[in-house]
Formats: sequence, C-alpha cells, structure tokens
Amino acid sequence: MSESSEPRQLENSSARRELIALGLTESDGEIEHFNYRQALELCRLLLSTGHPESVTNFQVPPKLVESLCSIPNSPISLAGDGFIVTLSRQFLSDPASFACSLGVPENVLFEQIKQFMDSEIS
Repeated sequence: MSESSEPRQLENSSARRELIALGLTESDGEIEHFNYRQALELCRLLLSTGHPESVTNFQVPPKLVESLCSIPNSPISLAGDGFIVTLSRQFLSDPASFACSLGVPENVLFEQIKQFMDSEIS
C-alpha cells in the first residue's frame, strides 16, 4: 500500500476526467473499450507506483475501480480481501500483448513488472 494516505491522482491524464464521468450513452462496444482504457490507465498508475494499492487510494469511486478489475481481459484485478488492486494474472501471463496499449516499450514494461513483483515480495 502507499505510504501516503492521500488518494492517487491520475496525474496529467485525460483518462482522469473519463474515469470520473461514466454517465455514457454510447453503444456497448464503445463502453467496453472505454472501460478497458480506464483499466489500462489504472494499470499504468500501479506500474508507476511500483506496488499494489488500496481501491480507496485512487481519486475515483472504489466501486468503479472494482468494476474495472472485473472486465474481461482487464490488466488489473482485486487481491487479498478484495480491497487491494494489483496486476492481473492475464496481464502477468502475457505482458507483451499489453505493451502497445500501455504505450510502453516491452523492455521498459518488463522492468516495471519486475520492480512491481519485487515490491510484493518485500
């Protein structure tokens, strides 16, 4: 968990506004893609912090975070008591397939994952 008790912000990301405003009237396919993009944004945040985070450490409703963890092929999932967000098994089993979507070179992504996994062990 984060040393700081303040919620994580989605920094300079346009996805921050999207994560907060989910009152969409788009087609199901567009909503699924939109939700997937939001899950990727939270994945980026996890990789940048280098460790799992509580669902309450994001400046979005915890129910939204929980929902994003449950979408098909989500790069994030809930762990432990269901209140910790971590990298999903899907993501960890094939990170190269997520590299392009995350906009991160594979070698950088692998290093971020290594640091993330090392932080879970310690």
